[in-house]
Amino acid sequence: MNRPKRLLKYVKAYVDRHGKARYYTRCPGLPAVALPGVPWSPEFMAAHAAATDATKKPPITSALRASLETVPGGQLLFVVTARGKPYGGSAFSVFVKDAAAAAGLPADCTAHGLRKSMTYRLAEAGCSAPEIMSITGHSLKEAQRYIDEVDRARLATAAMKRVGASLGEKREQKVSNSNEG
Repeated sequence: MNRPKRLLKYVKAYVDRHGKARYYTRCPGLPAVALPGVPWSPEFMAAHAAATDATKKPPITSALRASLETVPGGQLLFVVTARGKPYGGSAFSVFVKDAAAAAGLPADCTAHGLRKSMTYRLAEAGCSAPEIMSITGHSLKEAQRYIDEVDRARLATAAMKRVGASLGEKREQKVSNSNEG
């Protein structure tokens, strides 16, 4: 069997103290997992799939479960064309854009916007970068960028509230001082 020479994504190789090649996988935000056997063997592939699968399956909320229960049994795809086929190329993006227009939403509502808005919601809810990454598939660096942006907005709002409160106190002091004289 011809096996690719490159290792799978997130798989690292090292030589142990006995001179034997060992392999492990470490997805961002997840612990390292030792992989048995040799690359591309069935046991290696099964262990790799189990170790990396958590990054592909976010938890199913009750609302999502209710939606998924409407999918016909045995159907792997639940967002399909009118003919029951998977979307190809940019067709899904066009579908989302058309659906947004039909719903009366602004023209900038896109498929990418769905992912982006979920990332902001997660950051606003106080989720960590690894938590966001595990849901959206962003890199840790990109997830942290969203968190930093949300934090900047929170800090700016808090600062302006303090300034407003401080200005309000000074006005009250001036008014009360002017009434004394």
